[in-house]
Amino acid sequence: MASKVATAAAATARRPPSIVREIFYGLALGLSVASCWKMYHISYKRRVREFYEALERGEITTVIKKVEEVPIEKVMELLEEN
Repeated sequence: MASKVATAAAATARRPPSIVREIFYGLALGLSVASCWKMYHISYKRRVREFYEALERGEITTVIKKVEEVPIEKVMELLEEN
């Protein structure tokens, strides 16, 4: 009985990691992540370029809105009302 358990345990034991396989997995994972990262940056660069081209053509504008200063007393009154 003990020899059957030992034989079954030996049959299901994991093989030691292969260095070549580990290098291949690392390269494959690294290249896939790098390609996704590169596609994101290419897309971002294209969006920025399109924005500045539309800004030069006058299709869009940027407006900076002035914010008026509100005294702290007015803020406190508004907070107390709610």
